[in-house]
Amino acid sequence: MREEKLVNSREERDNYYTLIGVHPSASPIEIRRAYREASKKYHPDTTTLPAATATAKFQVLNEAYAVISNPDRRVAYDREIDLFSREWISIALQLISIRPIDPFLVASYSHY
Repeated sequence: MREEKLVNSREERDNYYTLIGVHPSASPIEIRRAYREASKKYHPDTTTLPAATATAKFQVLNEAYAVISNPDRRVAYDREIDLFSREWISIALQLISIRPIDPFLVASYSHY
């Protein structure tokens, strides 16, 4: 149970499109094709990965497909990603506090 929590981390969920191997603008047909290809790679019966690892990865893959193959859930997921991205961009900009460079100030320090 603890291992499942690690696999279902925020980082994994933010990469549903990457996990399946499609671009966020992919069509439902492209998503289904990519999912089937990825499921062969991670299905516990068809992979060389250890059973526990394969099962955990396959469950995450199924969760990703369940979200992005359903139009309503996909829209909600895309909104969540967009909101999360905007929040991090805002925090990053505050941390580095971007300010315009004053050319007169720079010129006054050029003699150092």
